[in-house]
Amino acid sequence: MLQPDYHFSPLLLPSRFRRTLGGFSAPIDTGVNRVLVDFTPWLDQHQRIDLLYSGQHVFNSAQGAMPNVSPESTTRGNDNFSQFQALWRRSLNSTTAV
Repeated sequence: MLQPDYHFSPLLLPSRFRRTLGGFSAPIDTGVNRVLVDFTPWLDQHQRIDLLYSGQHVFNSAQGAMPNVSPESTTRGNDNFSQFQALWRRSLNSTTAV
């Protein structure tokens, strides 16, 4: 009988950055939060299924600020990016090889 073997490994990577530009009263806040999850819901002698999820959230309080554009006059960036990947592997054995 096949016995499943579970594997789960999450990784969280938050980062924040704050910068004050000379001549502007509003600081610029930006940040990126990343998550990476590797999950193997099924693993036995001959086959396995691997799932991978990657997500990223990007925050920018003054998107498009330039020396001639005040940070108060810009838009706020709030973007999300996601990627999902699945991989099924099956190795050959004496019953599957002819």
